[in-house]
Amino acid sequence: MEEVTVGFLMQIDKLVLLLESPIFVHLRLQLLDVESKFHAPLLKSIYGLLMCLPQGDAFRLLNDRLTTVCNLRDNLGITSSEAAANDTQSQTSSSIKAMQMEKLLKRYDDVVLLHRKAKERSHKLAVQEEQSKHQSGSFAHDNIKGKLAADGAHGPNSKISAAIANTSSSSALNISSRRSEA
Repeated sequence: MEEVTVGFLMQIDKLVLLLESPIFVHLRLQLLDVESKFHAPLLKSIYGLLMCLPQGDAFRLLNDRLTTVCNLRDNLGITSSEAAANDTQSQTSSSIKAMQMEKLLKRYDDVVLLHRKAKERSHKLAVQEEQSKHQSGSFAHDNIKGKLAADGAHGPNSKISAAIANTSSSSALNISSRRSEA
């Protein structure tokens, strides 16, 4: 399931306003053709948009449009037997469409899963990169001291190497304190 963000809701709001514009008059006229095979899917998709919208101007606008269309069948006097005949014709085509829809939904789920994995991977890489940046600053100083200590522990001049390691850190402190005094 996709996240419903403010940007997503704003896009649906703009879509509703576009549906009410003159360029989509043919779509609104197709909503009047209640006996056509595409009427039910069209109506369901517009109801889907309505269900995503928060109650506001766009919601009321679309709700009024759909209420008018739904009342049209009652006002035209279309009986349920005529609707049932239309339903049997649409059931055969809808079973084929359902199989195609299942494939599309599976593909959608696969793509969403791939997107999440990629997002997690990029987040892990960013965290690792940030950690390596923090460690690289102290790593160089620790690496030098570690090498001197390791060489000193195993070499013939271990006392001299340890003294050099201690002096290098104390001399670095003395130099920095002299700079701050100046």
